[in-house]
Amino acid sequence: MTRAARLRPLDEARFTAWLQRAEAGERLTYWRGHLAIDASPLASRLGGEDRLELDRVSRLAWNMAQQGWLDLLQQRHGAHDFSYVAVRRRHEPAMPARLAA
Repeated sequence: MTRAARLRPLDEARFTAWLQRAEAGERLTYWRGHLAIDASPLASRLGGEDRLELDRVSRLAWNMAQQGWLDLLQQRHGAHDFSYVAVRRRHEPAMPARLAA
């Protein structure tokens, strides 16, 4: 069993709360493992709901990066072992409606 298979993903609510309060330059590791494998319905060893939550969070991170809110980084620790890190950008685009408080 891989390290990722023993972990539970950060949930979308916690990721969103971090994004709303994070200062420029703050970092959040939202997953450690191999995202392409761990979020895959065919290859993941995560349970169904955990895999779906990881997929939701990783898609949200990607979308927020595309809209200018985040930079996304990876740090390799070993084979199939990466940290996936969101870094709050310095400029502030308009908050997407679904995240506005």
